[in-house]
Amino acid sequence: MSEARARESAQFYTDNPDRARARLEEQARERSSAAPIPKGETFAEYLERWLKDRDERGYSNVGSDRSAFKLHVLPHIGTKPITAITRGDLEKLVQALDGQIARKEYSWQSVSKLWLAVGKLFKDASASKNLALRVRADNPALGITPPDRGTEKSKAYLYPDEFLKLASCEGVDLELRRLYALAIYLYCRVSEVLQLRWTDIDLDHGVAHIRRSYDRQRKQEKGTKGKRPRGFRIEPNLLPLLRVLYAERDDSGFVIRVRNWAMARRFRKALTRAGITRPDLFIADELHKRITFHDLRATGCTWMALRGDTPHVIMQRAGHRNFETTMLYIREAESVTGNVGEPFPPLPASLLGSTVERPRTSGNLSGNLSRVPRSVRETAGIIGQGKLGLYPFPGCDAPGRTLLTPA
Repeated sequence: MSEARARESAQFYTDNPDRARARLEEQARERSSAAPIPKGETFAEYLERWLKDRDERGYSNVGSDRSAFKLHVLPHIGTKPITAITRGDLEKLVQALDGQIARKEYSWQSVSKLWLAVGKLFKDASASKNLALRVRADNPALGITPPDRGTEKSKAYLYPDEFLKLASCEGVDLELRRLYALAIYLYCRVSEVLQLRWTDIDLDHGVAHIRRSYDRQRKQEKGTKGKRPRGFRIEPNLLPLLRVLYAERDDSGFVIRVRNWAMARRFRKALTRAGITRPDLFIADELHKRITFHDLRATGCTWMALRGDTPHVIMQRAGHRNFETTMLYIREAESVTGNVGEPFPPLPASLLGSTVERPRTSGNLSGNLSRVPRSVRETAGIIGQGKLGLYPFPGCDAPGRTLLTPA
């Protein structure tokens, strides 16, 4: 730049200090993103930078990725410079992983997830948007045949008649039974259903929105797994429970509050207590996957297929990004034989009662359904096709009054 141009530019930024500050910040960001690559950086050192970048961008599997790389990748290529790793090095890594699968030292499902992470790392090493992570001109993992895959395990899910046994079992905590019903009838992950707020539920029009989930590693709220909110019509037989939960709500704004710990173990214990002992739900071997809380979401997806919902409807409600994932549930439904009950059946009356007096708040309704006898609720038609009016919803003529209107 000429001296005259430099003086003109200096005068401009002197007269416009905000523009000068913004320009300096922009230059600082450019220097940071284009930081010099550490000389002789090993794969292990690059891995830590890569994982740190993913952690800062909010990925939830950073901890598990670090452990898997440390155990199964670093012993093979950890000390080599990241820029010197060749296609042959990665092919030898694949052979080593295949050997672990054959010796049953490492499950093929876990190896598949690890290999995807390896491929992502080397893709970022050559084409990351973060210029500081670009250390190679090529991707040596591109086109390499991945590790061997084993036999898919059969999925586990509840039949409708089994769910009714569980939902009716008063030996299982009421809040847990309600949680199980929400997870199935809303096709939600546990991290999604526990973050569900009343602002996500439109009882007037019977529509639910799944907008957020929970990051257990960072202990904070985040978006859904697919990073895309979804909305859908609420199953009609779930509406009575949602209205009861609304009447009993507190100031937190959450639809349901249950401690998120040992969900799978508590769920299987609840099944046993309810007398549900079908072997497919509890066997864990090379061909079977025992049921977990997450399989309540799979239950809802399978029930939709059993009912005859179209694949696109199932895909949208479940929030699947890959159509092949949806087809897994359709194939499961096609394998069902015999009478297993009606999908998404009316909820039992015992699910709407409460044995614990809940704290009242100024923003709560004065009518508390836990005080209404079960016989009255059934007579009023809350169960099945019945209608329950809650202010500010239809059926209430004034604030503070709750009317039960027969179906």
